[in-house]
Amino acid sequence: MSKNNQRNVSCKEAQREFFLSMMLAIALAISAVAAIAAGSAGSADDACIISDGTAGTGINTGFFYDSDSRIEIDYAFMSTDRPMMRLFGRDYTSPRVSFCVYNGNGAFVFDNADHTAVHYGTTGLAADTSRHTIIVDQPNRKAYFISDCVTNATVTIPSTPTAKAERPIALFGVTDTVGLTVTFESGSATSYRSSTARIYRAKFWKGDTLVRDLEPLVKGGVPGFRDNVSGAFLTAENNTQLAAFSASPETPSVPDDGYVSTPGNNSGAGEKLYFDTGYVPNDRTRVELDFAQCESYPEAGYSGNHNWFLFYAADAFNMYYNKNGMGWSAGNSWKGFTPGVTAARIQDKDVRRTAILDMKNLSAPASLVTVGYTNCVSSSAGAGINISTSLAIAANRTGGSAGALKIYGCRIFEDGSPVHSFEPYVKDGIAGLLDTIGDKGFISAPIATNALKIVAGGSIASAPGWRDAYIESDGTQSIDTGITLGANMRTEIDFQHLTGTAVGRGHYILADDNHHHLYINKGATVFSYSINNKHRYKSFDVSTDTARHRAIIDEKNLKALFITGSVTNKAVSISTARDADVSSTVRLFSYYVPADGRSEVRIYSFRVYDNDVLAHEYVPYVQNGVVGFWDTVDKAFKTTSSGNALKISGMTVDGVEKWIVTPQNGKVTKGAGTTSLSASAAGAIRYKWTRNGVPISGGTDGNLTVPWRWGGKTDDYAVTAIYNVFGVETDGAPVHASVENTPQGTMLVVR
Repeated sequence: MSKNNQRNVSCKEAQREFFLSMMLAIALAISAVAAIAAGSAGSADDACIISDGTAGTGINTGFFYDSDSRIEIDYAFMSTDRPMMRLFGRDYTSPRVSFCVYNGNGAFVFDNADHTAVHYGTTGLAADTSRHTIIVDQPNRKAYFISDCVTNATVTIPSTPTAKAERPIALFGVTDTVGLTVTFESGSATSYRSSTARIYRAKFWKGDTLVRDLEPLVKGGVPGFRDNVSGAFLTAENNTQLAAFSASPETPSVPDDGYVSTPGNNSGAGEKLYFDTGYVPNDRTRVELDFAQCESYPEAGYSGNHNWFLFYAADAFNMYYNKNGMGWSAGNSWKGFTPGVTAARIQDKDVRRTAILDMKNLSAPASLVTVGYTNCVSSSAGAGINISTSLAIAANRTGGSAGALKIYGCRIFEDGSPVHSFEPYVKDGIAGLLDTIGDKGFISAPIATNALKIVAGGSIASAPGWRDAYIESDGTQSIDTGITLGANMRTEIDFQHLTGTAVGRGHYILADDNHHHLYINKGATVFSYSINNKHRYKSFDVSTDTARHRAIIDEKNLKALFITGSVTNKAVSISTARDADVSSTVRLFSYYVPADGRSEVRIYSFRVYDNDVLAHEYVPYVQNGVVGFWDTVDKAFKTTSSGNALKISGMTVDGVEKWIVTPQNGKVTKGAGTTSLSASAAGAIRYKWTRNGVPISGGTDGNLTVPWRWGGKTDDYAVTAIYNVFGVETDGAPVHASVENTPQGTMLVVR
């Protein structure tokens, strides 16, 4: 072991023992001194966060000093030219604690238990720029100054505090006394309270439990600390303070967390750039929105309040900000924060915060959390709420002004239990939010052209965007489904047009003989549909684009719906039922005359319901190398008889594996020796098989050779498709098939 490594190991052992037994710790420190030679105070090349000492700056740890607190800081001052610089601290409230350069010496600062006096516990050592470790052990009322594992000074803490601190400890400075808002004391021009220093590590204990372990990290280009206990990232609370901090080249760097970014809308022109959660808040609801602003609120050019909503469910439940600050509403009672959130506090773009509205906590229902510390709370709310509209994230529904936001996530609770957790996600090339604990639904902006304006960033920006399985046409194909539609039927088609425009006669996605079809007409700019001869050329009034949609034409209930994500963009009443019999079957990718109106489109699924009962379900499928659709109800395969070969792509993790194994019931004889099973799942990277629940080798390409087995029994084979989902191998649902082992036939010969 090298001398430096030996020194570091001994140091860690000594520091650990300080918290178990002070006498034993001192003995270990003495032992360490005997074991290693005096030398450098440690490497200056380790990862660290650097402060330039700008007055009034610091990083909030969120740790509140108390009678059972222990603190350990590994640091190096970079300058000692000021009479007062705080490395860390909590000042001017009970209890206070800090470490500083005090008139050229290193000193700990404490107060009496009754907070009537301040004590400077000097180390007796001149301040320098070497690397040191300081330890504050309140339970044992001792503080230590350590260099090279040598305890150079021991300071007695004068008393035990009688109350927990009201504000948290800061690194590189001390927190000030302005209400519940965390600010950092600047001091006089000649004695800044903030320090010019490096911090390599910071640890905080409650009793013998480590509650903060702060390690330098650059996240999304921002210097700060990762808490190895909670996983939280701590950094400066606004852009002005952030400019004071940097990181050493050795400090590790990671991308920002995944987020979806809304562009905002200052014009109020009606762009609907929100996410509809589908959840209707009630008087037991708590919402936590994790967000940052992409752009600061404009300082000029706005009259009145001009609210930008963070989330909104009518006037009865929302949170917003404007040129005057932030506010919220519950039960049509509009309120602000105490202390008020001034406009200056919300000008900082890219500062990550959590906005909370909690109707179970009527004494303080609203709060604002910045880098882990609740620094603003609300005044009391009145009685509960009674609303009927669902919660929209990032704006209200009217298309009014909306802030440009980064949304890192949104959690919804009822009675303290999570019911929805919306996380950033990319699906089918569209950025949105995925509910990971509720209905598992994906939501994007309600209108496709607006959905495309929302982008992904951070750790999900480079996600490959694997899609659900689809069949793609190039304008030369037509598939006859063989389905004849009637007045009690409903069709649902999940599709994505690839050009967004139509030429010639028109582009037909689904059609029979003029009575029922979905199309883009020549020169049209909107998606249209027809239900019968009297109602041709009806429009959904949804602009043509290349986003993914779902169109529902419901003849039984005389409704037509156009859906993007989970949002119904258009609901149209069909005035009368069809007035003519259908004389042709439904075709996909074209008009009922096979050569007419062919389209370039992706179809993810096509379902037909008869009296609300699923009669046909077409899903992407490959049979013997031919691409087409499999009817999961009728067990029939449909493909094109003309044009180029169709393209299949995407993934089928969403449960479509129920149809991928052929044959479902097979036989193998002793004479033949083997038979074959074949699996086909669009997007699968390989397959794994079991026989009677036991894993077997082979068949990774989907094709398994099955040997005859003695005993005449029927074996249960199961195959699991494996997918690459955002770089992670993911198993689909296993699909079963049976193989019967039959004996070889006997031939009698009569001579």
